[in-house]
Amino acid sequence: MEKLQIRICERVYSLLTDEEPERIERIARALEERIKEFGERLKGRPETEILTLTAFDLLDNADKDRVSYEKTSEEMNEKIKRSELENRKLLIENMNSAESELAQIAVVKEQENNELRAKLLEYEKLWDEHSMSVYDSAGDALSEIASIKERENSELRVKLSEYEKLFDSRVNDTYKSAALELEAVAAVNNEENAKLRDTLHNYEKSFDSYAKSKEAEIIRLQKELEETRGENDELKQRFAALTDDGQLTIC
Repeated sequence: MEKLQIRICERVYSLLTDEEPERIERIARALEERIKEFGERLKGRPETEILTLTAFDLLDNADKDRVSYEKTSEEMNEKIKRSELENRKLLIENMNSAESELAQIAVVKEQENNELRAKLLEYEKLWDEHSMSVYDSAGDALSEIASIKERENSELRVKLSEYEKLFDSRVNDTYKSAALELEAVAAVNNEENAKLRDTLHNYEKSFDSYAKSKEAEIIRLQKELEETRGENDELKQRFAALTDDGQLTIC
């Protein structure tokens, strides 16, 4: 503790205190002013009475301040309590409102989920029906294509047979006609043997040329037949693969 000396109304007082000296001096000056104020108001009165009334006034003001502080504190506490109650009520109302809104939202979401599940089931059903329809259509289309190709193959085989018969017939007719003519010419005039030989040679060349052209045509028809058979086999393989996989792709 620190020892301080203060002056009040020309009197010196010694104090032991832990307070700041500035604060003690400030209080001493304020007390001195109040004493002088009461001394002016109570001239002629004893010093003890003036000091007593000054102390009484100070205590009265202090008590009023205390009462005012307590009243203010009570009012503040009451306001705080009312505010807390109102906040709690508001919080409860908000929570109830939020719970109600969440319940409504949950109902709406559940309805939406049910609708989505119903739509999903419809889409799955439609997809299954569509897949079966496409699969059946593809199967019919491939069967029709295979039938068409088979008819084309049969027609090509018939044409090939006709060409072969026609070739044999024309070869035989040409050969027989040339032989008869040569025999007739040889019998009529030996001088014309050279011409007949030339004619025979020309016939042979024509025969070779005709035979080569027909042979080329037969080879081409055979190639087309093989290509058609290959396409038919490929279509059969693709159809078999699609049947095994349960999938279908139409290009």
